[in-house]
Amino acid sequence: MAQNPPDTRERLLETALELFSQRGYHAVSIRDIASAVGIREASIYHHFSGKEALLQAIFFRAEEYIAAWKTRFDAALSQASRVSREDFITSGIFYLEHYFLHPDIGRILDLLAMEKRSSPQAAEMYQRFLFAVPLEHQQQAFAHLIRTGCFMADDARLLADEYQALVLYVFQQKDSLDAAARLATLLDRFYLAHCAPKEDLPK
Repeated sequence: MAQNPPDTRERLLETALELFSQRGYHAVSIRDIASAVGIREASIYHHFSGKEALLQAIFFRAEEYIAAWKTRFDAALSQASRVSREDFITSGIFYLEHYFLHPDIGRILDLLAMEKRSSPQAAEMYQRFLFAVPLEHQQQAFAHLIRTGCFMADDARLLADEYQALVLYVFQQKDSLDAAARLATLLDRFYLAHCAPKEDLPK
């Protein structure tokens, strides 16, 4: 069954984000966006009050995606009495692929990386998307794993920092290696170092 084509508002958001991430926010005009979408410039104002409103809608959509993703993850984690090595690695790969390698999040990070030197707001948001949001989420997850006895450490923040460093290391090299396979190897070692129940160790 054929999917319905995206509506104009969605096309505007997608196109604006693509152009912003390639050229930078200030280098892209409303006319550029309209031309790329194939509509008249005036038509944009039926959906957004201007370029700033487009940018804020892009960030809002990303925040909605992240919130929904975290809700699903937290629900699954809360129902798990034990997290196996396989589950831990699978979850980490899912996190890499559906957060850092998600097309929208990746483009937003590219955009913010370009703008952060000239815009304090962009610098703050860059830190938020790259570090603060993921670390807060991972700290909560590791606190749960410690409470349930899966992980033997007593500092969820340190575990989150170490885990995040591995994910970001792979993310930064995503164009030069098999990201999923590399992360799987690193997370396997992480799990064995910090959890590794005897019955789950390699025979």
